[in-house]
Amino acid sequence: MAGIDTGEMQEEEGEYEQRDEAQELVRASDAARLLGIEARWIYDWYRSKQLPSAKKLNGRMLVSVDEVAALDRQLRDRRIGRPRKPR
Repeated sequence: MAGIDTGEMQEEEGEYEQRDEAQELVRASDAARLLGIEARWIYDWYRSKQLPSAKKLNGRMLVSVDEVAALDRQLRDRRIGRPRKPR
């Protein structure tokens, strides 16, 4: 029985790890709303390789929370602006 309990614990730990990882990403539309920009900007930054952690999952664009915070600082400092369309 001890082997079964260990297996269940490993599965539970894996589930928690997946949940933690999923919480670090936010939808691009939500990030854009928080930043006060168009969601298209985030997609264009992703296509021009300026957002390395961004990924598409199930047809949705996801961005890491850390990159959203960095974008917020850069937008406030005017170090970054509207992205150019990728070629």
